[in-house]
Amino acid sequence: MVEHALSTRSPIERIVDRVSRVFVPCVVVVAVLTFASLWLWGGASLGTSLLRAISVLVIACPCALGMATPLAITAAMGSASRQGILFRDGGVLEALRKVDAVVLDKTGTITEGDLSVLDFDIVTQQEPAAVMMASEKTADRISYSAMASRQGLAEFRTEALRLAASVEQYSEHPLGKALVALASAEGARLKDASCIEVLQGQGITGSVDGKQVVIGNRKLLRGLGLILDSDYEKQAEQWEAQGKTVAFLGWNHELRGMVAFGDRVRIDAFELVANLKRKGIVVYVVSGDSEATTRSVALQVGADNHKSEVLPEQKADFIKQLRSSGAVVVMVGDGINDAPALAQADLGVAMGSGTDLAMKAAAVVLMKSSLRQIPEIFNLSATAIRVIKQNLFWAFFYNTLGISLAIAGILNPILAAAAMLLSSVSVIGNSLRLANRQSCENA
Repeated sequence: MVEHALSTRSPIERIVDRVSRVFVPCVVVVAVLTFASLWLWGGASLGTSLLRAISVLVIACPCALGMATPLAITAAMGSASRQGILFRDGGVLEALRKVDAVVLDKTGTITEGDLSVLDFDIVTQQEPAAVMMASEKTADRISYSAMASRQGLAEFRTEALRLAASVEQYSEHPLGKALVALASAEGARLKDASCIEVLQGQGITGSVDGKQVVIGNRKLLRGLGLILDSDYEKQAEQWEAQGKTVAFLGWNHELRGMVAFGDRVRIDAFELVANLKRKGIVVYVVSGDSEATTRSVALQVGADNHKSEVLPEQKADFIKQLRSSGAVVVMVGDGINDAPALAQADLGVAMGSGTDLAMKAAAVVLMKSSLRQIPEIFNLSATAIRVIKQNLFWAFFYNTLGISLAIAGILNPILAAAAMLLSSVSVIGNSLRLANRQSCENA
């Protein structure tokens, strides 16, 4: 990625190339006119006229102009790569200064992605007498603590966990990994599953011991025609209001349980959102989770808006809508589901701890997976553009002043060569400030 980035020309480099293509012929014309005006009309000797024309050509050699942009970008790229930030091409640095909106994926991006099972409630269709609770309800929800005291229900819960984990062992999703980890911790023996199907943004299904097992969100329930009882709906909403992610478990066309997963919001997520908002950038949180869960996390980090229950293609559509409104959009994500949105955004930023597909689709990869590096990207962009502008100013200033002095005869070819070298050295020195730059995190 670093090699590709260094070999790709940014928009500002292409502009400078076009200027150079005009600049060189103009200098040649100026040199010819200098020679002709002095020798033919000015009364100067052939040697004097020739020396002044040569001085014009030497001082106007566009080395500094040609180095001004690529050298600054190369130095910035090198500084970024040493900090664990990889750019796909040099145009990223220029695009960053125009950003209006940043869209953050929730799970694994602004949360740590280290999910764990906090609640595992089951729904059983056994005899009402065996599951009757103090509330006199049948088909009750049995909490974690209550299950352990009832042998039959404990076995049912173990069976539900075994079936769910047997299917989820084939998934790369953090929720699936959390279920498998719980099953392993409790010593549940997983079995091979067949007919595994991952339903994008909804969940996963598979066959275990002749049972068609499904684990997923409300969209999956609705798609399968499973009805969630009002009591369980209320419990799910309570969990979601606490910022938990809720999944529903069933087999053979019957709802059998609910699982609540917990995930911590990254400490640096709060800093990131505050930093972006100070820059006047609008921050969105997007997730396939429910409205309540997504809203809870968005409020925690201080995001301006959020969008919930979105499928991968809907994330990409959301990015497209923002771009069509005139906004320059950055998408930050880590999972396979984020890849379409990363590719659709003006600038995709992938976490290095994420999937290969997400990193392939992104223009920037954060190898340290620290959100603190995102403000550093913006700072690096601002510094790089400032250095490029300084380089171009001094390159044009030296050329304009040098050409004037050469025409006037103040600079001979030797002095002109020294002045030309000085202009190149000043551009190199200014650009090297970027190469020696350290991030706030490393300083």
